[in-house]
Amino acid sequence: MSKKLVVAILIVGGILSIILALLFLSRGNQEKEEIINPSISETSPTNIPAEKEKLKTYKDEAGFSFNYSSTLLVKEMVNQDENTYSWLEISDLDRPGEKISIKVTDTNLTSLEDWLKKNRQDDWVVNETVVGGMNGKLIHGSQKITSVAIAKGIIFLIESPADSAGFWEEQQKIIRESFKVQWPEEKSSDSGGEIILEEEVIE
Repeated sequence: MSKKLVVAILIVGGILSIILALLFLSRGNQEKEEIINPSISETSPTNIPAEKEKLKTYKDEAGFSFNYSSTLLVKEMVNQDENTYSWLEISDLDRPGEKISIKVTDTNLTSLEDWLKKNRQDDWVVNETVVGGMNGKLIHGSQKITSVAIAKGIIFLIESPADSAGFWEEQQKIIRESFKVQWPEEKSSDSGGEIILEEEVIE
């Protein structure tokens, strides 16, 4: 075999070796990049957090206010008697026939215990809660959920359906936890020391 042929074989072999080495290094670097920087589809979260529910504020002439979901409708009902300060019904167009009822009325009862004795049902589960800064009761029944508080001879009653999906329970919670009462100022009249309650309207 001539020297020229041997030299040519060595040169070709060297070139092939270099090419193989470069291919090996290139593939190794690509595998490292895939490990360090995996594809977006593998690391991106599949569950995007739901947008926070938008709320509106309702202010009643009787002196209380609360927040409620912007998807709901508030309707002022016609008061049936002079003992009712306010009666509201809150509904959802997607849930016809279902609603939250809010009533604020005078009462002769002086405590929640008296109210429970008069109204309690066998399926009720009663827990403590707060309504407008007042100690109240949160009642779960088979048909409805009720939040109730009594103060200064006035009863605050919030009732909603006990739906299995928990939609109305959550809506009542938003109302209950944001409920605020602006109590009227107490002023004494000039005759007989009688206390007159002067109502203030929230603007």
